[in-house]
Amino acid sequence: MINMQVPRDVALEASLNRFPSKQNYIFFRIDLDGDNKPDVIDFKIFGKERELFELRVNNTSLKKFIDSKDITLRIIDLNPDDKIKEIMIQTNSPLDHRNSYKFYFIKYLNHKLSYIGLYRECDGANFTENHLQIVTDMGWWVKKERYFLNQSHILNKVKDEYLSVDVNLRLVKQLPVLKKRKMHAPIFYIPAGNKISVLFYTIVNEKEWYVIQYHDTMIGYTTAQILEECAGLENL
Repeated sequence: MINMQVPRDVALEASLNRFPSKQNYIFFRIDLDGDNKPDVIDFKIFGKERELFELRVNNTSLKKFIDSKDITLRIIDLNPDDKIKEIMIQTNSPLDHRNSYKFYFIKYLNHKLSYIGLYRECDGANFTENHLQIVTDMGWWVKKERYFLNQSHILNKVKDEYLSVDVNLRLVKQLPVLKKRKMHAPIFYIPAGNKISVLFYTIVNEKEWYVIQYHDTMIGYTTAQILEECAGLENL
């Protein structure tokens, strides 16, 4: 079954479903490209094993194979100043586990449909202050990455060197801490049983790091692998 959401200030100009008996099809009109003319949107899913969705706007269409019957179509407005609205299609894996969502972001401009962003293995998408925020459950904290529309109307990732974690952990093993990432010898060891604050997360050369704090003044780095082992988080 298809779920659909539209902005509260958008008035639908046609029935959501021309055929009430068919729950895999919706039809409505809305101005997507800012030309003050309503565009005709048809959306349907079909298939018995490997599902396929088809999005049609006016005389152009876009098709995609998916692995889910749980689909949400949402009309959003990432930048109210450009008068262009975007289409978000959310699918959820049939398996009930974290990191099971996919998000497709699509624009309709110059009579063409095209992807402006595709995000896999995540858990949510939020919209705030003209930004898209992709949420990923990391097991013991939630990663939030920001994206914005560039001049070509494509979603680009905001290059935040450090992402906020803000989680307190109790160690089950002694934790070695580096003063700087490039150092090899730990500057100090935090004994098992103590609490630490995990402040930030960063990736450098494809290696995951956390910035941790112990007491008020001891701040340093540790890798994701070492931290999760020393805090007993390997299986989350």
